[in-house]
Amino acid sequence: MWYLSGRSWAAGASGMSASYHIAYAHSADGVEWSRTGRAVLALEGDEFAMARPSVMRDGDVWRMWFSVRGREWPYRLGSATSHDGCSWMRDEASILPQPGIHDWASEMVAYPHVFALNGQHHMLFCGNGFGRTGFGLAVFE
Repeated sequence: MWYLSGRSWAAGASGMSASYHIAYAHSADGVEWSRTGRAVLALEGDEFAMARPSVMRDGDVWRMWFSVRGREWPYRLGSATSHDGCSWMRDEASILPQPGIHDWASEMVAYPHVFALNGQHHMLFCGNGFGRTGFGLAVFE
């Protein structure tokens, strides 16, 4: 299981803001969990928080889509791949919906959920205001 794990709080222009990353836990029975709390994907540059991992197996590779934001900029989407589900490499060449693609997502795109349907990957995601202005559906080609 990949989950959001809090790191710290910091004062920003609009008040206190939480910093968090994505961690991994393992369970053989779904009741007892083993977790280290360590980030499976590091924050980079001026990134401050990473959230909402959507993970799926794709052949011999694990794929993850996630939200990432800075202290002074809203969420955008990112993706990464892994061969073991624990060590991840960002996929910088991935084409994902980005802020500005539509009026309802002019400032942010966040909280992806990727699923397979009829042999294609689809992504649901939120627009401005954490989805207050709308949500989108992207189909991977």
